[in-house]
Amino acid sequence: MTLYFDIRVQNPETASINTIATWHNNYPLLAVAAYSQDRGGFVNIYDDQGEPIPDGESSGHSVAQVTAVSWHPEKRWLVAGWESGEIRIWLGDTATGQFNLTVTPHKDPISLLEWSQHGGRLVSADTRGSIVGWKIDTRGQLFIVFHHELNEKFTQITFKISPPKAGVDLSDLARAAVAGDERALDLFSTWRPRTAAPSAVNVQKDNLTFYIGSSSGTIYYVDSQGQCMEVLNTGGLTLHCLLHHPTRDSVVIMTEGLTIGHFQSESTTGRLTELSRVKLSGKSDFSRTGPAFCWVGANSLAILTGELSVRCWDLFTGDTYVLAPADSTTGNLATPQEIYTSLSFCMSNETLAAGTNLGAIHLWRKKNASITDEYGWPTVPKSCSVHGTVKQLTWGGNLLRNPLLAVNCITNVFILHQQPMCAVYNEGTSASQIAPMQILVETENKNFILKTDLQVQVLAVNRDFVAVSSCRQVAVYRINRDAKLNSTVVGSFSCDNEKILIYENTLVILTPTVIQLRSIDGSLIQSLPTLPEEGEPITMELTDQYLTVASLNGILKIWDIGKREAKLHTRAMTTYEVINDFAEIIEARCNSDCRCVSITVAMSNLLPSSILYIWDIEGDQIHEFDFAKLNEAPDTEGATVKSKGRLPTAHCWDTSDPRVLICRAQKIESKETKNSSKPNFSSNDDTSVILVSMFATPDHGIAVQDIRPVKDASTRLLGVQSPDIILLSPEMAAGEGSKVTRLLMREFEELGEYDEATKRAIMDFSFHISMSNMDEAFKSIKSIKNEAVWKSLAKMCVKTKQLDMAVLCLGHMKHVRGARAIREAINDSSLKLEAKVGILAVELGLYADAEKLFREANRLDFLGSLLEASNKYPEAILLATNENKIREKLSYYNYGRALEQEGNMDKAIEMYSNADCHRFEVPRMLLNRPRELQGFLANSDDPVIKKLACSVRRVNR
Repeated sequence: MTLYFDIRVQNPETASINTIATWHNNYPLLAVAAYSQDRGGFVNIYDDQGEPIPDGESSGHSVAQVTAVSWHPEKRWLVAGWESGEIRIWLGDTATGQFNLTVTPHKDPISLLEWSQHGGRLVSADTRGSIVGWKIDTRGQLFIVFHHELNEKFTQITFKISPPKAGVDLSDLARAAVAGDERALDLFSTWRPRTAAPSAVNVQKDNLTFYIGSSSGTIYYVDSQGQCMEVLNTGGLTLHCLLHHPTRDSVVIMTEGLTIGHFQSESTTGRLTELSRVKLSGKSDFSRTGPAFCWVGANSLAILTGELSVRCWDLFTGDTYVLAPADSTTGNLATPQEIYTSLSFCMSNETLAAGTNLGAIHLWRKKNASITDEYGWPTVPKSCSVHGTVKQLTWGGNLLRNPLLAVNCITNVFILHQQPMCAVYNEGTSASQIAPMQILVETENKNFILKTDLQVQVLAVNRDFVAVSSCRQVAVYRINRDAKLNSTVVGSFSCDNEKILIYENTLVILTPTVIQLRSIDGSLIQSLPTLPEEGEPITMELTDQYLTVASLNGILKIWDIGKREAKLHTRAMTTYEVINDFAEIIEARCNSDCRCVSITVAMSNLLPSSILYIWDIEGDQIHEFDFAKLNEAPDTEGATVKSKGRLPTAHCWDTSDPRVLICRAQKIESKETKNSSKPNFSSNDDTSVILVSMFATPDHGIAVQDIRPVKDASTRLLGVQSPDIILLSPEMAAGEGSKVTRLLMREFEELGEYDEATKRAIMDFSFHISMSNMDEAFKSIKSIKNEAVWKSLAKMCVKTKQLDMAVLCLGHMKHVRGARAIREAINDSSLKLEAKVGILAVELGLYADAEKLFREANRLDFLGSLLEASNKYPEAILLATNENKIREKLSYYNYGRALEQEGNMDKAIEMYSNADCHRFEVPRMLLNRPRELQGFLANSDDPVIKKLACSVRRVNR
C-alpha cells in the first residue's frame, strides 16, 4: 500500500519558465533549466526534496536560453548548453561544485548533449550542423576528439549500448539488487541495499560509437575514432525519435505519420538494414516536447499517438496493444480534449508514467514479462495530478528505495514521491497514514485524525506523543486524552532524518551519519558515537529502553537510553564474523529483557537471506531458523499452509513476554507462477504471507509455536502485545475507519475475559508444550478452573499432537465422551498417531483439522465418515469414487437416506439407484406415496422392479 505525493521544486526565480528537467540516473539530483527576463537562461540543481543544493546554480546568460542538459551516467557531473553555443560543466564530485565554462567551436544554439553508456565520451551538436566529440579527464576537463561540420539541424542522437558483463561493476550489482530480482525485493516495502553504492571504478569497456539524426531525416553513424558516414535517409520525412535497442545491436526510429522502423546495425560499419516497419493510427501532428516513445522492456516500445492512450509494440512478434487510464477523463466544449503529451519508463521498478495536457499523470506497473498485452500492465490505483500541462516526465534515483518522478509543467516543476504508507505502533497507541498530510491516531478504542503541514515520510508514536517528518523538518504533537481525543503542537525543528523513535520524552533520530537523542522540543541531548570503521548507522529499533543499532559495516550495538546518559548495554557484535555470506543487516531487534537479538540480513549478492538469526547475548551464541526449510503446518481451518520457500520480511518481539517472537514471512514468487497469466484458485496452498509465532530463549533455542496464513499480502506487522498481534490491514475501510487490526493469538481465541494469571499460565503452557516438556506444561496450568481455557489448551494439543495432555484437558472440560474416545484411540495399536489426533479434532469440533489428519494417516474410511457426518456427501462420494472404491455404494446409500429425511425424493431415488439398493429402499420410501410409487414401478427397466410392479397390479385387481 503506497502513497504518491508531490513536492514543488523551490525555484528561487519565481517568474521563470522551466524548459528542461532531468534526473541523474543514480543519485537524487535534479537539474532544471529555466529562463527569466531578469536572469536569462540558467540551470539549478535540486535534491529529492526540491531544495537547491549549495553551489548548484549556474550563472545566467542575459539573452540566451539553456537548450540542452545531460548528466554523466555514473559521476555527479552535469553538462549544459546555451543558445549562444556556450557549454558549461558542473563537477559535483569536486570541492568547488561550480559551473565551469568550456571553450567550444560552437557558435549556434546547442541542440544535443549526450554521454556514452559509461561516460567515456560526450557529444555536442548545434543547430547549424556542427558535431563535436569530447573526452573528459578525472578532473572534469573536456578535450576535443573530433569535429564535423555537416550543415544539418540535428535533433536526435543515440549511443550504441554494450550488454553488461556479469559480476564486473558494483554499480550494476547494486542496480540489479534494487531492480533485478523483484521477486525477492518486492517483499520488502522499506528496505533496499545500501552496501553496494556505485563506488567501484568502471572496468567495463565503453562503446563510443553513436547514431545522430537530423530533422530532415538523415542519419549518420560516427565510429569510436570520430569518422562519420551517412547510413540512412528517410526521404525527407521528419525524424521524431531515435533509440538504440537495450540488448541487441539495432536501432528504432520514428518519422512523421507515426511510422516506426526497426533496423539491424552492422557491427563495424554501422550500416542499417531494415528488419520491420509499422505505421500506427493516431494524431501524428499533435504538439510534443518530450520523446515520442520509450523502451518498456527488452523488446517493447511505448508510443504516444496523440490520444488518451499509450500504444505498445512488440518488435519481435509485431503485436500491439493499448494502455488506457482506469478512469478516462473526457474533454468538453470548454476544455480541449485530454491527450498524453509525455511519457517515461523506470527500469528499476518497471513503472510507466504518462502525463496529459490537463495535468493528470497515470501510472502502470509491469506485472510480468510473459504477458505481452494490456493485462500485463495493471494500473496504479490512484493517478496523480498537477497544475498545468505536463511538458516532460523523467525518472531518476534508480538506486534509491523508491525512484523519483520529475514533472515539468513549464511554470512549475514537481517531484513525485512514491512511498509505503507510514504506520507504527507503540505502547498501546497506533498511528497510520491515510493521506500525505493526515495521520489517524488510535488509542484506547478512540481515534482522531492529525492534520499536519508536512508531507509525512517518517512517523513515530508513543503513549503521549506523535512525531512526523518530511525527512528534513520534524514536527511533534502531544496526544491529549480528554473526553475527546485530540492533539496540540509541541514544536518543530529542522533535522535530516531517515527514522524516528520515541522513548518517554526523548526523540531518537536516525540521521544519514549519526543517531541523535533530542528532547521533545528538538534540543540536542546526545549523539551516539560510532567509529569510522563501523560505518554509519543504517537501522535502529527500540524495545522499551533498549535501542538496537546496526551500522553499514555490520556492527551491532545495544544502547540503554533509559538513564540520564545513553550507554552501551553490552559489547558490540561484529555480525560479519559470525554470519556466513553476510553483506548488510536489514533489521535487528532485542527482546524485552534484552537477552536475545533477532537479526535478518542481506547476503553477498545483496538479496535478503531466508535465515532468521537469534543472538544469545549472555552466551554469545547464534541460533538460526531457515524459513526456506520451514515445515508445513495447519492453518485455522486445518488446511495445509505450505511454508517453504519464504523470506522473513518483518519480525517483532512481544513487549510483555520476552520469549515470544512473531515473524512475517512471504513466499518468493517462482518464475513459473510470476509468468503465468492464469489465476490460481487454491487458497491455502498458495498463501503468500504467513505469520509464524515462535518461542526463542537462550536456553532452549528456537521453536515454532504456530503458523497462520494472511489473506491480504500487503498486510504489515506493526507489533506484538500478547495476546494481540498488531497488523496494518489495507483491506479495511479508508478515511476515518481504522486500518490497524488486532489479531488474537490462537490459544486465546475462545477465552473471553481472563486475568493476568490465566494469561501467564496459557503462555507458559504454550511454551513448554512447544518444547515438548509435558511435566512443566502440566504444572503451568494445573490451577486453572475455567473450562474455556481447558478447551483452548485441548485445541493446542491437536496442533502439537500431544494426546496425553489432551486427555487431561478433556477431563477438566468434563468432556466424558471425548476423553473415552481418546483413551480407546491411544490403546488401539492399529491406528497411526495422525488418526488418533484426528479423532481428538473431531471431538473438539475441529473438523477441517480432522480431515487433514485422517488423510495424512491414510484412513479414508474415517475421512469419508467425517465428510458424511459434516453433511458433505458430494465430497464423500467423490472421495470414495476416486480413492476408496469399496465405500462408494455406502456413501451413495447414506446420501440417499439424508435426502429422504429432507424430503428430496427424486434425488434420493437417484442415490439409492447408484447404491444398487433401490429395489427395496425406493418402494419402502414411497410406500405412503402410492401415485409416486406407481410411477417409479412403471418407469423402471429393472427386471426385479418390473416383477414387483406385476405383483402390485395383481393385488390391486
